[in-house]
Amino acid sequence: MPTVPRHTARKSALNHLVDTFFDGSHAKVVTTLLGSDPSRLSDDDLDRIAELIATARKAGR
Repeated sequence: MPTVPRHTARKSALNHLVDTFFDGSHAKVVTTLLGSDPSRLSDDDLDRIAELIATARKAGR
């Protein structure tokens, strides 16, 4: 049995990845993901990303 929930482990691993390989910059992560192979992103993916950005902007105010 896992000792921590999957979402907790995922978040911890992602934070470690961002800190280790992208100098703690979420923008660098997104730039890398979007720039690596844009053909792999569907319109639905791009719409969802745009929604997440809009939500983050609203939450930051």
